[in-house]
Amino acid sequence: MSLVKSKQRVADHGEVFTPAWMVEAMLDLVKGETERIDSRFLEPACGDGNFLVQILRRKLPAVELKYGQSDFERRNYAILALMRSADLDLETIILLDRVQKRFSLDKEEHQRLKRLGLVEGRYPNLLVAADIAAATGNKARHIRDKGLDNRYYQEMILKLIRTHQPVTREDVDAVLLVKLPEVLDSKQKQRKIGNLLMRLSHKLKVIENAGSRTKPQWVLAKDPSLSGK
Repeated sequence: MSLVKSKQRVADHGEVFTPAWMVEAMLDLVKGETERIDSRFLEPACGDGNFLVQILRRKLPAVELKYGQSDFERRNYAILALMRSADLDLETIILLDRVQKRFSLDKEEHQRLKRLGLVEGRYPNLLVAADIAAATGNKARHIRDKGLDNRYYQEMILKLIRTHQPVTREDVDAVLLVKLPEVLDSKQKQRKIGNLLMRLSHKLKVIENAGSRTKPQWVLAKDPSLSGK
C-alpha cells in the first residue's frame, strides 16, 4: 500500500500519511505509555493528528477508571489528558475548557483556538472541534451543539405545514426549539426559526403567510400555474 498521496506533494512538503493500522501497531510498541494518564508524546509533524488522536483514545479508559465518578470529572480529566498528550499549553487548555462549559471568549481568544483547529462554529457560538470532542468523550454533545443542516429544519417546517396547515409561529416553535443546537440561547433559537421561515417564504417561495404580520398563519404557497383555473 502506498502511503504517499502524490509524488508532487512529497517533493513540495515532504508529506506522507500513516494509515490507522500502522499507527496502532506503532503505539502497541509502547502500549503502557499510551495508557498512562501523565505520559507525554510529541509528534512534530502531526498532519491530521493520527497518532495524537489514538493516544488520547487509549488514555480515556484510564481516565474513566480513575476519575469517572461524574460527567464533570470525566470531561475535565479528559481535557487534562489532552494537555499532557498533545503538549498544549495550560492557557489553551483553559480556553478549551471554557468552550466546553459554554463560557464566552473574546475574539482574540477565539482566533487563537481557531488557528490551532481546536474549535468550530461561528463566533460567539463556539464548540470544540470534532477530534477534541471524540478524544474527550463528547461525540453526542458535539453533534447536538453543532446542529443539523438547514435543509433538515426546513423540511420539518414543510412537513408540519403540509399536514396541519394553517400553522402558527407557536406551532413551528414547538417542533423546532427542541431540535436546534443546545449551544444557542433562546433568543438565538427564535431568530434562527424566523430566518428559516423567511427563507422558505421569500426566497424559496414554498410557503406563505395567510394571516397577519403579528399573527401569522403559515400555509403552502399556491402554484402560480393553477391561478385562474
